[in-house]
Amino acid sequence: SRSTMRTTTKRCLLLLLVGLCLSQVALAAKEKEAEEDDELDYDDSDVMELDTDEFNEAVEDHPNLMVFWYAPWCGHCKRMHPIYAEAATQLKRDSPEAVLARIDAVEERNLAVAEGIDGFPTVKWYTMGESIFYAGARTKEAIVEFVQKQLGAASDVITKHEEIDAFTDQVVVVGYFDEADGPMFKAFEACARTLNNTKFALTYSKDVMKHANRKSEDVVIYKKFDGGSQKVYAGEARARNLKEWVQIEHLPVVVEFTSQDINDKIFNSPVKNKVLFFGNIDDKDSRAMVPALFNVAKDFYGKAITIYVSKDKTAILDWFGIAVEDFPCIYAARDPEEKKKKKGMTKYEGPTTADLSGDHKSVMAKFYQDLIDDKVELFRKSQPVPTRPFDESGVMTLVSRTFDKVVYDEKKDVVVFFYAPWCKHCKEMDEPYAEVARTFKGVDSLLFCKMNAIDNEVRDDVHIMGYPHVMMFAADDKKKFNPYDGKRDPEELEEWVKKSASIIPKYRKKKGDKKKKEEDKGEL
Repeated sequence: SRSTMRTTTKRCLLLLLVGLCLSQVALAAKEKEAEEDDELDYDDSDVMELDTDEFNEAVEDHPNLMVFWYAPWCGHCKRMHPIYAEAATQLKRDSPEAVLARIDAVEERNLAVAEGIDGFPTVKWYTMGESIFYAGARTKEAIVEFVQKQLGAASDVITKHEEIDAFTDQVVVVGYFDEADGPMFKAFEACARTLNNTKFALTYSKDVMKHANRKSEDVVIYKKFDGGSQKVYAGEARARNLKEWVQIEHLPVVVEFTSQDINDKIFNSPVKNKVLFFGNIDDKDSRAMVPALFNVAKDFYGKAITIYVSKDKTAILDWFGIAVEDFPCIYAARDPEEKKKKKGMTKYEGPTTADLSGDHKSVMAKFYQDLIDDKVELFRKSQPVPTRPFDESGVMTLVSRTFDKVVYDEKKDVVVFFYAPWCKHCKEMDEPYAEVARTFKGVDSLLFCKMNAIDNEVRDDVHIMGYPHVMMFAADDKKKFNPYDGKRDPEELEEWVKKSASIIPKYRKKKGDKKKKEEDKGEL
């Protein structure tokens, strides 16, 4: 009936209204909860503010120290300050043995450089003379979880020998000890805490030692790759030595770029030489070379890390400036002598497809040995050498292959305009630069150049801070780089060139200067 329908409709409307009210209440509650979450609960004084001297003392006094390196102008750092302080407050309550500190890396620049700080924000963990970079999320929860993991048990404890075989990890480092004490045990624990991407386990069981045919203070690395193997550590009972040994041994003979975990192991390894084989698994020539590559890599294991790079790793291909059409080929990279100075890796060009077409094993072995003996020339990514390097203004186009020969000519003052193809300010600099170059056209001792600094790599000692970037390489001192920091104005740029050049011909003065001088003389 109509009466029944009206009643039903009213009930539906009432239920709908109640539902809307309840949803509004729930939404308001969630918004309030979110607002409460946004209000960070912390005491900023729970974070120690350190300078260089205080840092050195803190590392000695606090075996569990986290340091947040920041720059005052860095926006990411500003957002991280309260989050880091909140983590410090929670850890002070829950894990007081940990200490969180921060350092102004701009104010303490020399210390920051020594500690390998090359970006902001950077967080490092210091324990027992060792340090590792924190690579987790910039959240309170992630920081607290990382610290508590460092403070907890660094290794799994094995009570039965079957547990060793039960590990699913590709690499497991096992320490055999009678007790939780002694130099080797301490070195093992410190190493386990600093190498987060490797599984560590230890045992105090006599039965496990007997079954494994091991004695107390043996440290053994078990590998499931390369046919399965195990190796006993034979070095000193020092954390640094043990860590370097593990970092060498926990990689396969030939490493394939896969996960971030593997990449971290490669680039944090104490083995400075990295040999990269660029191969296409779908190409028969590449596949045919893999057995020889493995044998050579095995001979040089511990002296060079061998890396197999497939065609989908575009970032690495771009870094070397090679294309898939160049496969198979070999390149190499080497870490700087002192990693803490972060000067960047050097690159070397190895055998090409043509070089590898013959006895590729011998060719590979020679390249490895020459690399270790420092007999391979440095390689920098470069565009092809232009057939007509000079434009109508007399500006020479440089590429990496021609840079050293041209710029370091001690008979010339050389001005170089470094630019990025996508930089609009560089395009605005083109005409003023060309105008000044035309002004000095005919001055043999002065050369104007320009270089695409994106597709051509510059030397490590030439620091480009932004684009456009103009520098004078004076004839009398090529190591003293003089950057232009003026406006994109031809007159201002011209005056800078006059002041910066070391060879100054008499005819460089403007024509009007002589006329004015004669007028002044006539007035006298």
